[in-house]
Amino acid sequence: MARRSQQKIVKKSKRSNIILTAIILGLLSSTAFFAWQANYLKDQANNSQSEKVKQVNELRAKIEKLIIIPKEERVLVGTYKADTDLAKDPFFKDAKDGDKYLIFSESGKAIIYRESDNKLVNVGPIAVKNDSKTDNGVTTENNR
Repeated sequence: MARRSQQKIVKKSKRSNIILTAIILGLLSSTAFFAWQANYLKDQANNSQSEKVKQVNELRAKIEKLIIIPKEERVLVGTYKADTDLAKDPFFKDAKDGDKYLIFSESGKAIIYRESDNKLVNVGPIAVKNDSKTDNGVTTENNR
């Protein structure tokens, strides 16, 4: 009887070792997976950001051939869509869907550029508002 008891203990011991090993392997593999996933997402974000910077620099280079723009100033770049509040602003009256707008808040300059025609649609001064009621915090001078 003692022998059967020992065999049961050995079987339970082997079973619990197998279960414990499986749990440890599962934890290690999920930790490795999540570490890889975090690294992958970080790389994707860096690539996405560098791609955006490259696109902005290319856009600036195209526009610099047409007009003098502030070189060292940070610029807000957006794509115009007619179904937004920007369509109500007189500054954007000639803009079409897909036109790019550049806003240089420090120098107070706004530009609408149509890439398909390589044309400036509109250029004008802007005033930056600090209240939270304005979209992007930017209003054209025409809107005052």
